[in-house]
Amino acid sequence: MSSNDSPKSALCLILPSEVATEIQAIRALHDKQFFRWPPHINLIHPFYLDTDKVFDECAEKIAQLFTTKRFQPFTIHLDYSCFDIFEHIRCCTLLLKPKQDAEKQLIELQKELQNLFPDLLNKRFPVYQPHLSLGQFDSTRVKEFVQQFATEWESKAITVDWTIDRVSLFPAPISTSILFSGSQ
Repeated sequence: MSSNDSPKSALCLILPSEVATEIQAIRALHDKQFFRWPPHINLIHPFYLDTDKVFDECAEKIAQLFTTKRFQPFTIHLDYSCFDIFEHIRCCTLLLKPKQDAEKQLIELQKELQNLFPDLLNKRFPVYQPHLSLGQFDSTRVKEFVQQFATEWESKAITVDWTIDRVSLFPAPISTSILFSGSQ
C-alpha cells in the first residue's frame, strides 16, 4: 500500500443515526464539516485515499486483526459531563470526550489498528485522544458554549449510548464497515 493519505478519509467509528439526534443538532449549527462527515470518532486520520482497491486491502487487514485479537463490543456513554475543548491557535473545537473506561478501550483499539498502518502515524498528534467533534468556536466564547450545552444536556437528562462493534473506512461510495467478528 502506498502512503497516499488524505485528510478527506479516515478509519473511524461512525455514530449510528438512531442515537445521533442531539449531537447532530449541535453539529448542524456549529461544525463546518457537518455535510462532509457524519458524527464520528477518528481512529486513524488522515487515512489512505480509496484508490486501486486500497480500502478493500485495508478492510482485509483489519478483518484479519479482528479475527486474531477477538475484540469484544463495548459501549461508549456520553452525557453532560463529557463536554470538553481542544484549543487551537485561532479557535477551539468543542467535543465530547468518552468516559475513562471507554476511553481506555478506544486507545487500545486505536493502538492495534495503528500498528497495522504505521506509515499513517499522525506526527502532529502522536498521542491518540479519542473524541467526537461538535463544532468550532471562537476562543473567547467556547467556555460559554460548553456550559450552555452541558447545562442543557443535564437538565434534559440527555445521554448517548453507543455500542462499538465495528470500525468504518470513510469515505467510500458506501462507508465500508468491518465488524469486530471479522466480517464486513
